[in-house]
Amino acid sequence: MGVYAGSILSCAPSCTPVCIQVCAPSLILVTAVHIFCYFHLNIPQKLSTWGCAYRILLCMPSIKSPIAKVSLTGTILAVVAAGSFGMYSAGGFTAPGSTAATAAAGAEPTQSAQESPSESPSPEPTPEPTTPAQKMERTAQNAFGKEGAQATGEIQAPFSTSADAADMLVQQFKGGVVMYTPKYGPVAVESGVYEHWWKQRGYSDFAGWEGLPVSWRSENGVLYTKFEKAELYWDKANGLPRNTNVLGAKDALVIGDSQVTATSWVGLGLKQAGFVPYLFRCGGIGFVTAREGVCPSYYQGVMGGRWALPSGNPGVIYLDASGNDIYIHEDETKAREHVNAHQTQVIEQLRRMYPSSKIVFGGVVSMDEASAPDKQVAHKRHVANEVARQGARETGVLFMDTSGWQSLYLAEGDMADGVHLKEKAHHKLAGPFATRLRELLGTA
Repeated sequence: MGVYAGSILSCAPSCTPVCIQVCAPSLILVTAVHIFCYFHLNIPQKLSTWGCAYRILLCMPSIKSPIAKVSLTGTILAVVAAGSFGMYSAGGFTAPGSTAATAAAGAEPTQSAQESPSESPSPEPTPEPTTPAQKMERTAQNAFGKEGAQATGEIQAPFSTSADAADMLVQQFKGGVVMYTPKYGPVAVESGVYEHWWKQRGYSDFAGWEGLPVSWRSENGVLYTKFEKAELYWDKANGLPRNTNVLGAKDALVIGDSQVTATSWVGLGLKQAGFVPYLFRCGGIGFVTAREGVCPSYYQGVMGGRWALPSGNPGVIYLDASGNDIYIHEDETKAREHVNAHQTQVIEQLRRMYPSSKIVFGGVVSMDEASAPDKQVAHKRHVANEVARQGARETGVLFMDTSGWQSLYLAEGDMADGVHLKEKAHHKLAGPFATRLRELLGTA
C-alpha cells in the first residue's frame, strides 16, 4: 500500500487545490481498485503506472498553464511506456527484441506460496513385493487379472523330496498356477500345463524333459511358460499341453516302444527317407500298456496329456504298433478290442492336432511263425500286427506291414532275443523301412 500512496502523491503537485477537490473521489476510487488488483488479482507492481497516468488525466481540465499541460502530457506518455513494459514483464510475454530467458529473468512472482491452489496428493507408490508370497500374488495379478488372481488354495511345497524342486512353492489361483523357485522367482503357468508338468515328473524316463519353470509371457490371450528345456502352452482347442517347438515338412513325429530309438531301424530308416525324427518312446509300452513310474502308455501320453507334443505339422507321423499290448488280457479277443479302441482314439486325436500331416501306422515287426524259435511269441506278434492293420483301415491312415521282416531281411545271429535286433543289425531293416515309407508317402 505504501507504494501506491507514493504514486498518488507524486501526481498531486500537478493539480490545483480545486482540481484535487474535484478529483479526490476519483483518486480514492482508483486507488482502491489499484490496491484490490494488487492483492487479489496478482497484478504486478509495475502496473501502478497505469493508475498514476489515469489520475494525471483527471487533473488535466483544471490546469491552465500551457507549459504545465505539455509537461503533464510528456509525463503521461512516459507513464504509459513504463506501464506497457511492465505488462510485458509481469504477464510473462517476451518484449520485442528480448529473449525468452530475459523475459523470464525479469518477471516478478505472481503468486505466493500461500496462494498456491491446493493439489490432489499423489498416490503412494505400490511397494515392491519382498516375500515369496507377495511376489507370487503380484505375478498372479499380472498374469491372470484381478478376478483370476483370487487364490483357491494355500501356498504349498509339493516337491519337497525332489532333487531339483525341493524348494519350489506352488499356489493355485482362479486363473492358473504360480510356481516359485529361489533361482527363477515366481512364474505363471496354465493349470493344465502345471498338471502335465508334475504328472510327467512321475515317470522316470520323462522326469527331466522340461526342467524348472524359468519365465512366462502372454501373447494373443495365450499364456506361455518357459521351462529350462522347453516352452509350453495350453492348447484350448484340443484341451492338451503343447510344446512351442514347431515341426515342419522335413520332420517326423514318432511314437513307439523299444523298437523305436534314434539309432534303431526305425530311427535310421526315417533319416534315410529324409526326415528328422522327434521321438516319444519307451521300452515295454504300447497303446494300452504302461510302465508305472517309468513310462506312460501311448494313450496316456497323447490323450492324457503326459506328453506335451510339438506344434506345427510334421511331414509324417509314424505311429509304431506294439507287441506289448497283446498280453494285456489272457483272452485274445478282449485284448484286440481293448487295443483297437485305444489306437483309434489316439489316431483321431493326432489327426485333430496335425490336420496337414500324413500318418503312417507301422505294424509289429516279427519273424515267420514257421521259422521262429518261439512260435507262441511269433504268433502273438502277428496278431498284434493284424490289430494295427485293422486300426489303420478303420481310421483311413497309411499302414506299413512289417510282419515277417525279421525272417526276410535278417540273418541268423542278428537277433538279440526273439523280439529285438542286435545293434549291428539295425541297418539291415533301415533300408527296407525307408524304401517302404517313401512308397507310402508317394515320394519314392
